[in-house]
Amino acid sequence: MEVVKKCPCCGSLDLSSFIKTTDKHYGVIGEFTTSQCNDCRLVFMNPMPDNNELSEFYPKESYYSFKMDIEKENNTLKEKILELLCVNFPLHEPKFNSSGVLLDVGCGNGYRLLPYKNKGWSVHGVEPDVNAAQIGNLNGLNIHCGTLNTAGYEENQFDYIFSNHSFEHINNPNEFLEECYRVLKDNGKLFIGVPNIDGTIAKLAKECWFYFGLPVHTFNYSSSTLRQILEKHKFKVENLYYNSSWVGILGTLQIVFNKYILKKSSSDGFLLKFKPLKIMMGFLAKLLNSLQKGDCIEIIVSKK
Repeated sequence: MEVVKKCPCCGSLDLSSFIKTTDKHYGVIGEFTTSQCNDCRLVFMNPMPDNNELSEFYPKESYYSFKMDIEKENNTLKEKILELLCVNFPLHEPKFNSSGVLLDVGCGNGYRLLPYKNKGWSVHGVEPDVNAAQIGNLNGLNIHCGTLNTAGYEENQFDYIFSNHSFEHINNPNEFLEECYRVLKDNGKLFIGVPNIDGTIAKLAKECWFYFGLPVHTFNYSSSTLRQILEKHKFKVENLYYNSSWVGILGTLQIVFNKYILKKSSSDGFLLKFKPLKIMMGFLAKLLNSLQKGDCIEIIVSKK
C-alpha cells in the first residue's frame, strides 16, 4: 500500500480524509480508508494497493464476472419485458455502422465479447484473473491475462474499447487512459461505466452505499471527475448517461439492514432476492436517472 499525496485527477495537494470502512461484499479482513480531493472532489483509496494486493481482495471462486454464463442466449422478448418492468437496464453503448476490432478491459470470462464475435467483430479482452481468462480463451476470445498496460497492443488497433465497471477497480487511471488513447484508432470510441458517488443513494448511505465497494473499488467518480480525467487525456466527451438499476438501491438497503438489525458487515440477504422489491426499486432507479442522480454513470468518448 502506498500513500497518495497528490490527486490523480487534477494534481492538487489539498486532500482530506473521507470515509473509513470495512468490506461489505467479500469478507476481506480489515478497515480501508479513502481520501477526497478538496479541489475536484475525486474520492480514492488512500493508501493505494498495488496490483498484487488488489488481486488478493477478489474471491476467486465467486466473483460475478468470473462465473457468468459465457454462452447465455439473448432472449429479445424476455429482455424487453424485463425492461418494461424496470428489472433490466441495458447499457447505452455506441452504435457502429459495421463490425470492427473490439477490446473489453476487465472482461472476466469474456461473456460480453461473445455476442460481438458472433456479429463478425474481431474481439480481444484483458483480464487479470487466470481462470476467467482461460475460460474465455477456450472460447476463442483472445483474452490477455494481465492488465491493459502489459498487453502490448499495437498503436491505433481498436475501433471500440469497452470498460464497464472495471475502471473504478484499477489503481492507475492515468496510465490506463494513456494506453487507451494509444491503442484506440482515430475517431474510435471508448465506453466507460462506473458508479456515481454524487448520486442520491450514495450521499444518503455514505459507507453503506452498495457501490462504494472498498477495497476492490479503488476510485469513486462523479460525472465531473470522470469528465475531467478523460479530457485531461485528450478524449472528447460525446455522451453521458445515468443508468442505475434496482441493484444499487436494494443492495444498499440490504447493507443497512444487516448493519443495524443483524449487526454484521455484509451485502447478502433476502432483500436482493425479493422480486416485487426489484420492480419497485427499478422504478425508483429510473426516476433518479431522469434527475441525473442515479447510482451509475456511462460515458462515451472519442479519440480526438
